Amino acid sequence: MARLTVESSPVDPGLHLETVELAAMRDMFAAAPESAAEALGIAARDVGGALCAAVAALPGARTFNRVAGLGVASEAGDADLDLVAAFYADLGLPFVISVAPGAQPPDLGERLAARGYEA
Repeated sequence: MARLTVESSPVDPGLHLETVELAAMRDMFAAAPESAAEALGIAARDVGGALCAAVAALPGARTFNRVAGLGVASEAGDADLDLVAAFYADLGLPFVISVAPGAQPPDLGERLAARGYEA
């Protein structure tokens, strides 16, 4: 009978998974043909290593109108949070911010809450 062994790792698997998801999202948005991007209002912007992704034709789609990787590649500062908010405000879209375990700074969730974002 096989045994399952769980080993601890000094590397946070959540951060690794976040970087995989971030790379996949970047590829997906970059792969959109120009005609589709224009017709659907597809937009993306890098902010401090995070990806702000948007599809204006799907304003309620949390999968597509969201920020991935915030605080993963580098610490998310107030200027980054301002740029994220401005990106979506310019598009007039609601959005979601995914905060990975281990994202920096450690109080990122609290800082987002102080800006009015809900968990």
